[in-house]
Amino acid sequence: MKNILFFFIGICILVVGLIIYIGESNSYKYEPRYFLGYSKGENYILDTQTGVTLEHSGYSYEVQLDYLYSYGKTGFLKLDLNSGQTYYLFDDQTDEIYKNNILNRCLIEKKEQKPILTYIWTNKNDLTLEEQTIYNRLKEKRMRYPNHSIIVKII
Repeated sequence: MKNILFFFIGICILVVGLIIYIGESNSYKYEPRYFLGYSKGENYILDTQTGVTLEHSGYSYEVQLDYLYSYGKTGFLKLDLNSGQTYYLFDDQTDEIYKNNILNRCLIEKKEQKPILTYIWTNKNDLTLEEQTIYNRLKEKRMRYPNHSIIVKII
């Protein structure tokens, strides 16, 4: 009789643990965070949470599981869809106005002691081989952005 009681208690603990695990794993929320748009003849990428335009006058983009890559007058952009961190590489095609806007955003993040979300690569050698391949591929493409949101998981 004692063994049956221990067996029953063990099964109950297992069931309760399983219910808690399932409840926790399904507690993520998803929301549209980034918008790829086309307006007035120009492509752009907007962070809808912060209101910051991450890409102005984009030429091409590529979306992977955790990253969005873009190339345009803002330079080469890598956007981490999980953390919201942005990485920029400026090249000879980068517009000085857009470059200055991004550099000012970096200074504001540092000055206001906000979490650093904007990083600048100094040259193409800072990129991984995969990032260099994507950079070269996007630099050669021209496309229209689709006017849709990218939905990310909120933890």
